[in-house]
Amino acid sequence: MDEAFNDEASVGYVFDFRNSDVVVVDVMGAKIGPTVVPVLYRHDGTRTSIEGSAFCIASSPDSPQALYVTARHVVEQLVPPRLGVEPFVLIPGNELHVDGATPRYLHAVPIKHVTMAETYCDVAVLIVDRSDSPTEGIVPKTLRLSSSEPAVGEHCMALGYPQNVDELLYILQASRGRIEEVHPRQRDSSLVDFPSFRTTGTYLPSMSGGPIVADDMDVIGVVSTGTDTADGQPLGYGACVASILELTVNMLDGNGVRRDFRIPDLLREGYIKRGDGDLEMTRTPGGVELRWL
Repeated sequence: MDEAFNDEASVGYVFDFRNSDVVVVDVMGAKIGPTVVPVLYRHDGTRTSIEGSAFCIASSPDSPQALYVTARHVVEQLVPPRLGVEPFVLIPGNELHVDGATPRYLHAVPIKHVTMAETYCDVAVLIVDRSDSPTEGIVPKTLRLSSSEPAVGEHCMALGYPQNVDELLYILQASRGRIEEVHPRQRDSSLVDFPSFRTTGTYLPSMSGGPIVADDMDVIGVVSTGTDTADGQPLGYGACVASILELTVNMLDGNGVRRDFRIPDLLREGYIKRGDGDLEMTRTPGGVELRWL
């Protein structure tokens, strides 16, 4: 068992936004490494690329499976599967570099199944199997899904792994902002599918698929795209996370039989958390505190 991520002690981690609305997160200090992860593709067995981010909404010590949410455009080339493209999520191991803050090893855990919305919304759900990797003992902590719609004026924070084209980086970034508009269907469809909302957050490439959370750390959206206004102000778009309710996932049941499960049924049974859980976020002067309970 990997104690770095599975201890039960209350841990507080502060996102310091006093000098910037975009900060780098100490993944090990925040104990969020297995929860918010990069999505990695291996092409033809050699070249690798980080295509986006994902976050865990369901896991159990009794099962090697875990459910992650990402943006549809991050994984749509995997449906149907493409020859020569192998998808993974990157989960850090317990071993640390000498600075005591960053993981020495990153384990590529295979994505076994992808399901995504057929129309409109930029969301998808991944099934990850930890049984055939060194991460077998790690049970990712999960983020809760919000029971309410995003509201104009509400604070929000996005998490994800931005990348450049020249190198692969394992750096988690947090970007805070406010919700400026909640869009109906077919509004601004040239920028993002719907339903969605617009924020003042800075969302960089490969942050796509990461969670957008409200003040209570409930997930209200999935990072979809980002751009700037003519005067250089950031515009960040998120897909409403509630859109995963239309999806069905194919996974093992308690008897080890693979079958289809509707996301609403997994919520009803408590396999996916909504409204309560182990993570809370509180606003502090100049920042935000993340706490696993």
